[in-house]
Amino acid sequence: MKFEPAKSRCLVIKKGPITQKFTLKIQDEEISSIIGNPIRCLGKLYDDSLKDVNNSRCLEQQTTERLVKIDKSGLPGRFKAWIFRHELLPRLMWPVMLYDIALSMIEGLERRINRYLRRWLGVQQCFSSTVLYSKSAKLQLPLSLVVEKFKVGNACLIITLKDSKGDKVSEAGVKIQTGRKWKYDVVAISETYLQEGCDWQLHILGFCCLRCDRIGGARGGAVALLARENITAMLWQDRLGGSSKETIWVELRNRKGVISLIGVYYRPPNGERELEEQICKEIADICIKHKVVIMGDFNFPHIDWEAHL
Repeated sequence: MKFEPAKSRCLVIKKGPITQKFTLKIQDEEISSIIGNPIRCLGKLYDDSLKDVNNSRCLEQQTTERLVKIDKSGLPGRFKAWIFRHELLPRLMWPVMLYDIALSMIEGLERRINRYLRRWLGVQQCFSSTVLYSKSAKLQLPLSLVVEKFKVGNACLIITLKDSKGDKVSEAGVKIQTGRKWKYDVVAISETYLQEGCDWQLHILGFCCLRCDRIGGARGGAVALLARENITAMLWQDRLGGSSKETIWVELRNRKGVISLIGVYYRPPNGERELEEQICKEIADICIKHKVVIMGDFNFPHIDWEAHL
């Protein structure tokens, strides 16, 4: 392997502080210090701080500048929204995955983006962001939440590193820093698409996985629940007589012995009336004796939650 000093950087640390009193050479050619001369590798910028704080601020500033440029382009609002979706958002996702960025910063960026999107689409600033990104409303816009993209990108990165073909990478135990706001103890997943023998897809460091796969090998469906290893999680399914097919009930106990009962459901869109009655009866019977949390995907898009119909 041949080293090229021009493409290399050095950083000398003496008893804690960074110093420039020493120089390093390769083939009698001096290596430039990374101080004041950062280097970029695979899209990631490395500087003498050895942290991602400066890169996070730079990303925030660049995103704001690009939003301003799009806003001043003179194009119709719908074209500006199109540019954001197909040009700015993909450019934003790569550095977001590379750097350790706090979720609070991503939320701040999303609020700023939402203000521009409302202006471009010609709606009031009080227009709810829930409606802006809704996938079940009458008007469905082809827009994606930046926070959602951020979480999905980090999850994909974890799986990519863990399932790497290189043993050194897969066994390194790499952890992704997501900030204090994204610290979940329990995660419920519906439509896992998992079948018997697919354990690797939900083997996440620090979590135990309890799941109910779709029987018969048909594609789609299935549910799972992830709980942190410091929480005692026990499958409660055996206590249910004639439970619905794609359901999992888990009993959780923390260190103080407090018990929580969590149910995760998946009801197919073409589910029969009999299945609906079975799910309702099952939930009603359990709620009589226990305090429960119910999650999942019931596929009832026509429910009017305000009118309770």
